[in-house]
Amino acid sequence: MSDHYRSLCYSGPKDRHALPGEVATLWAKTGPDGQWHSLAAHMMDAVQMARGLWDEWLAPATRCWLAAPFADDEAGRAFFAWLAGCHDLGKASPAFQVQVSH
Repeated sequence: MSDHYRSLCYSGPKDRHALPGEVATLWAKTGPDGQWHSLAAHMMDAVQMARGLWDEWLAPATRCWLAAPFADDEAGRAFFAWLAGCHDLGKASPAFQVQVSH
């Protein structure tokens, strides 16, 4: 993974101008203040939230159950975070994207 993409994954870009190419044009939501939030930033927000939930909120038995198909707890945590990050991937579709003018 390049340093640029690694920094996106760990810093969670907050505006579309920090994203490469066409990824920056994908919209996820608009906040109450009218601020535009990119799909990539929204997905990374979800990843970070899932990591926090895994670490601080999920019961040990639930973490164990979710991690059971994987080699270890860390792999289960990574998969849980990945799933959370992908939850709105459908927003990349033309049917969703036509709801906002860029």
